Amino acid sequence: MVSENKKVKRAKAFTSKIPNGWTVYSLNELLSLIRNGTSEKQNQEKVGQPVTRIETIANRVIDFNKVGFIDESINIEKYKLHRGDILFSHINSVKHIGKVALYDTEKTLYHGMNLLLLRPNEKVVSKYLFYLLSSYSVKKYYESNAKQAVNQASLNQYDVQSFTTAYPPVNEQQKIAAILLTIDNAIEKTEQIIEQTETVKKGLVQQLMTKGIGHTEFKNTSIGKVPLEWNIKTFNELLNENVISSIQDGNHGSIHPKSADYVKEGIPFIMANNLHSGEVDIKNCSFISKEQAEKLRKGFSYPGDVLLSHKGTVGRVAIVPGVSDYVMLTPQVTFYRIDNENVLLKEYLALYFRSEKFQGTLKKLSSQSTRSYIGITNQKKLSITLPNIEEQKKITKMMSSWDEMLKNEELKKKKLTILKLGLMQQLLTGNVRVPINDNEEVPS
Repeated sequence: MVSENKKVKRAKAFTSKIPNGWTVYSLNELLSLIRNGTSEKQNQEKVGQPVTRIETIANRVIDFNKVGFIDESINIEKYKLHRGDILFSHINSVKHIGKVALYDTEKTLYHGMNLLLLRPNEKVVSKYLFYLLSSYSVKKYYESNAKQAVNQASLNQYDVQSFTTAYPPVNEQQKIAAILLTIDNAIEKTEQIIEQTETVKKGLVQQLMTKGIGHTEFKNTSIGKVPLEWNIKTFNELLNENVISSIQDGNHGSIHPKSADYVKEGIPFIMANNLHSGEVDIKNCSFISKEQAEKLRKGFSYPGDVLLSHKGTVGRVAIVPGVSDYVMLTPQVTFYRIDNENVLLKEYLALYFRSEKFQGTLKKLSSQSTRSYIGITNQKKLSITLPNIEEQKKITKMMSSWDEMLKNEELKKKKLTILKLGLMQQLLTGNVRVPINDNEEVPS
């Protein structure tokens, strides 16, 4: 039995002082049940009784698309989840250790292996406990206390339930949980708008890349039916016609920069994972020194180049933004440098690369190798539909408004997420108190 003094000392690791009216509890004191799930074998037919797996809560929500199944003939009724149960990842990589998800639905689900079930008692509101366990500081606590092995970490039940901190009265817990839930609902609504916008945008891009704007006559080509006035060109042809001046990737082999070569400031070193939503993420990329960059043979990419990832992660697209010198590419990324913007706009090329038809072609060709890959030679054989330059401008202008809409929603989501994290830090530690009702002030 842990003494009250020790409990208070542990609690102060998460909040500098115990707020007035709050009570210190170990997690063990707030649970009516903590246990492992059923170890019954899951079938390969994906039919039967749905059961949780580690990946079911990978994104901190219950994902019914990532459950396993156990045959109906096996009795696992005692593992049926109750509304308000919390699932806790206690055997996983360090990155995922301590992740939680709240079961808050009437949809039937059973508790499977490698996740602990935490069933709160009457002293704590399940949504409040979920938010507390989701907080950055608590997750870091569990990460630091996990026993680590090769590619895996683990926590036993004692490790999990010994976590101790201060809790507000139940009615204050309810109010805090309601505030955080309101923000979560706003985030979810924004995510739905983003998803719907991306779906509409994807369909519109496909239509514009095949039917254009206002055309009534079409012709059959090697890449399908397109407007009669459009040209179809391979990238080899565009190189020979000096429309594109260069198609090139980064350095291979021993001269390829290694992680030990990275510096805090210098020339941006661009990998496939630095291409996001049509833009290059300069802020979060690695850097190499200019001295080292100048010793390299190729991979120098300048503002306005269109980038396409072609190895490992295939099909990411971006346009190099304004930088003081240039960026260096890894062998995962190809640049396309346009020499004649009276024939081909860089914005149109980037849009074409992101079209469903072109992405499908990339996926098909790249899957023919052991690791997803489509080399420069094969890239040059690919074709592009070419409207006249005025129509290219109209198409890219139309799509830029959708891109702007998506950016605004993404920014809104980011601001809501930051707001939520800030409120969690303030409300879950008692640094900011909430009134219990409209006529009552919470003690300071």
